[in-house]
Amino acid sequence: MSKIIRGDILSLLICIFLTFTNLFAQQRNIEDITVENAAVYYLKAFELMHYPKAGEAVKKMRKAIKNGWQEDKELEELLNQNEVCFKEFKKGVLLKKCDFDFGKKYKYLMQKQSPPFLKIRNLSNLLLLKGRYLEKKEDFDKAIDLYLSLLTFAFHISQDNSILSHLIALKIEKDICRILKDYLNSEKATKRNALKILNYLEDYKKQHFFMTQAL
Repeated sequence: MSKIIRGDILSLLICIFLTFTNLFAQQRNIEDITVENAAVYYLKAFELMHYPKAGEAVKKMRKAIKNGWQEDKELEELLNQNEVCFKEFKKGVLLKKCDFDFGKKYKYLMQKQSPPFLKIRNLSNLLLLKGRYLEKKEDFDKAIDLYLSLLTFAFHISQDNSILSHLIALKIEKDICRILKDYLNSEKATKRNALKILNYLEDYKKQHFFMTQAL
């Protein structure tokens, strides 16, 4: 009987050990996925983001994005308020993968959690505004880096593989491509930045999504 009990205890201890080992491995996998997931940093950026609620401020933002920066203390203060937000964004675009569902699997597509599209558009607008500000200060190297990072952001959003995420990504791309085209056609364009844009777009084209992926 004692041998049977000892055998049962040994089996139980082995079972407990294997359970803890499995749980530890699962936790490590979750941590690894989280660290490599750009969505972690984008969600932090959304939490830290300051976006104007007043209609007049939003109108001024859109005008500056479309036509270029004009001196405006309110918009400059808005950019200063979002510096911490921008730092989190920069961490996200350094990664390759973005998953706002964090690896969750769903039986039905309708159960899937959509990315926060409004916050995505708002953050994109703030970064476009920042780019226009850098252009006005003639810091074109940083402006180009920022615009290219927004293309990475667009690609990350498209990884959700829904029609809406692809449409949002395409809208960001359209805004950036218009600005880059204007820059390349201007006297301010440098050979170094032109090559940087060309090389980036060559790589970007290889991984670009197609709308049929969302259908």
